[in-house]
This record gives sequence, structure tokens and C-alpha cells, in this order.
Amino acid sequence: MLPRIYFFVFVILVFLSCDNDDETYFNIPSVVQNAFLAEFPNSTDIKIRKSGENYEVDFEVDGKNARAFIAPEGNILREKKEVSLKALPPEIKDSLKKFGENRIKDPELIKSGNEIYYQAQIKRFFLNKKIVLDQSGREDTAMKYWK
Repeated sequence: MLPRIYFFVFVILVFLSCDNDDETYFNIPSVVQNAFLAEFPNSTDIKIRKSGENYEVDFEVDGKNARAFIAPEGNILREKKEVSLKALPPEIKDSLKKFGENRIKDPELIKSGNEIYYQAQIKRFFLNKKIVLDQSGREDTAMKYWK
């Protein structure tokens, strides 16, 4: 039984070493890694990279794309994740209704500090618009669309 476990550990290590991702996590502070894993324990397909002074993490949660910015001290500065149109709060759905449901693409929830925003792309013939809404459903022009 014990040799079989060693064999499986060896095989897993071989597959991990064959990963195309050359980004090493040795350069990522453990406080950043721990903060991320504490906030998003069920995340998969994790890619962490330095972005200016902070760290940018691309990952998936429940099969949906997500992203987070984490300060070197481990504070999560901003995060976003894909949401379905059905999962949007009624205030947001009402605000987006005027564009037509079939024109709304890529709705996302954004948390920035204690504030929550929603963003989406509106695809129209010759007119594409990126919109950011606050929790009440009003367009927030001060908040930039997060790509």
C-alpha cells in the first residue's frame, strides 16, 4: 500500500513539473497566497502575478471567471466575478431592461472595499457600450469599467 502512495505522489509531481506556467509562486508572499485562499477556498485554475505594487489573481469559482487584486499586506482591494443575468438583483435587472436582455453581455459583480457594483457590456448594432451600475441600479460614471 505504501509504495503505491509514493508512486502516485511521484506521478503527480511529474505532471505538475510539466506545467507550461513558468510563473513561480516562490516570488509571491505567503500572506498574499494565504489571504487569497482564505477568501476563495473553492477556486481553481489560479494564476497569480505581480501588477505594480499589488498582486493580480485570475481564477475560477464554480466554473465562472473571477479576478482579484491583493495588496502585499494581504488585503483584498478589489474582486470581480461573472454572474448570470438571472442572478442579478432586481434593481440591476430593471436598469438593464431598457437595453434588451439579449444585448447584455458578460455581467459581472465587482466588490471594491465595502462597495458593490455591477458591470456589463451592451452590444448593439454599431454601438457597443460598457456600463457600471451601483447597488441601486444607477449608472456610476466615476467607476471605470474593469476589463
